Amino acid sequence: MKREVIAEHLQRSILFRDATAAEIASFAQVARVQIVPEGQYVYRKGDVSEVFYVIAMGEAELLLGRDDGGTRIVGRIGPGGHFGETGILTEKPRSLSVRALCDLVVICFDKRYFRIAILSNSRIHRQLDAALAERLR
Repeated sequence: MKREVIAEHLQRSILFRDATAAEIASFAQVARVQIVPEGQYVYRKGDVSEVFYVIAMGEAELLLGRDDGGTRIVGRIGPGGHFGETGILTEKPRSLSVRALCDLVVICFDKRYFRIAILSNSRIHRQLDAALAERLR
């Protein structure tokens, strides 16, 4: 995926909507794109938290383990949505699993870049705080 296309997807994300064009272009330069086939996991509960994700295309479901060994769907995220920040912020393993409901295209930022560049941007940090607060409701 071209950097310009990555930038377009980031601009449509609620998290990056207040970022400047120059900031978006900078983020797009360091991002990588990952394609996750339908039914495959982006990550599983307990995995090391190394990457932050923004969905460019597709939809993912958030899964928690049940006592009987099954899983329970606790949420869905579509284009423009993001996930993976909680484990990076808390420096703990993934607290749930994320599975692609269809072929999924995600824009990925490594933990170091997320902490240094993204969290240092006050406009993005505000949006992230609001998103985290909404998830806790």
